[in-house]
Amino acid sequence: MRAGASLFGLMSGLVLLLALPGCASVKVSIPGLSAKTEDPLEARHTERMALVEATEALDARAPKARSRSETLSRLLLGDYGAAAQKDAEAYVAALGETPAEALPAVMRDVDAALEEARRVARAGLSASEALTPIPADISLLEGAITDVGRCRSLYADALDTLREAGAPVAKDDIRQVKAAFSQTMADIGNAADRVAERLKEPAAPQLAGQGGRGDAAY
Repeated sequence: MRAGASLFGLMSGLVLLLALPGCASVKVSIPGLSAKTEDPLEARHTERMALVEATEALDARAPKARSRSETLSRLLLGDYGAAAQKDAEAYVAALGETPAEALPAVMRDVDAALEEARRVARAGLSASEALTPIPADISLLEGAITDVGRCRSLYADALDTLREAGAPVAKDDIRQVKAAFSQTMADIGNAADRVAERLKEPAAPQLAGQGGRGDAAY
């Protein structure tokens, strides 16, 4: 009986093997070994594009900058502040609503501008931690700081205009809006400073497969 049992077991095993013709080609997946290794150049390109797109979106939302000649002229005439106030009044008037009705629209614009600015700050932080930050990152971030500053001025002046027209806007509300934009400007500035510090560090050895591509594509 023992011999018969052993023979039966052996035959059963052979039948099972013959019934699985594809078993010899089965691939075993070991976690961590089959995962695709991230290409540093691809990661850098992604970080770079995120920063470029964020700064472009912010620039599109920010009030348009005055020309250098116009800015100098208004500074010399001493009416730069008055011109900024007129810009705010024109912005509010373009909403085509009463002051009380315009307030929610202005606050929506404030929230949207702050979100775009914070997106730049986040992208700037990623750029500062990139494998190979580049000087152009600093220029993008500095330009973004200027855009945020223009947003801060426009929306603060617009809220002040609405307050004077009778809308329920407290002076503390305006201070909080200014503070939020100022904090975001500081965050973007810190990212720019970090990029500058990274650029001063010794260059990392070039990775195999990078060739001479570097950031030439940017």
